[in-house]
Amino acid sequence: MGDLADAKEAGEQALALHRELGDAWRIGDIIHSLGYIAAESGDWETARALFEESVRLLREAGDEDYALWSTRSVGWTYHDTGDLERAREIHEANLQRAHEVGNQAVEATTLGVLGSILIDGGRAAEAFPYLEQGYRLHRELGESIEVSIDVWRFAQALAGVGRPEEAVELASLSAALREEFGVRIPWVERGAEKTLVDVKEQLDPAAFQQAWERGRRLTPDAAVAMAASTHRS
Repeated sequence: MGDLADAKEAGEQALALHRELGDAWRIGDIIHSLGYIAAESGDWETARALFEESVRLLREAGDEDYALWSTRSVGWTYHDTGDLERAREIHEANLQRAHEVGNQAVEATTLGVLGSILIDGGRAAEAFPYLEQGYRLHRELGESIEVSIDVWRFAQALAGVGRPEEAVELASLSAALREEFGVRIPWVERGAEKTLVDVKEQLDPAAFQQAWERGRRLTPDAAVAMAASTHRS
């Protein structure tokens, strides 16, 4: 919910208890959570070190699935600090490993991340196939919150290919879904705000508001179908 100070305090208390108990898996898990808190606080160097330690501990504990999630977080630190090439390398390797072990949840979210990396690198037109694959997997898995993130990524892509009204519609739907689920995802909110600032410069206020209201009436499937068809056309 974005309360980083309380989260950090609770995480550090939990870590101390798990260290006393010698529970390697839970130590690796809570270190990942502390890495997330550091990342959301803007301390990327600390976050990366914690995520890398989490990967090591989780693999030592024999949990490859959770290690994949922590590896995804390592890639996040490179992505958000602008090293898109290193981020892409990490995520592509993680995608292959997730496929090998049958972890579709990591596959789905990594496809979305790879799409975002393309968008951030000025190659939004190439992102749509990645986003579509990730979205379909999330729908099959019933991952509703991840679906809301996928819809936001489509908004980014549409903005990147010069479709501002459609971008606003999908940004609106993504926000509505997050409100419905009662969740705050700070990094998504930051990205959404940046996308909306960009498209507002291309639309008059009335057109923006109309697009925002249309988005609230869409379903995720209809929104993604529109985004895909808009791109293909």
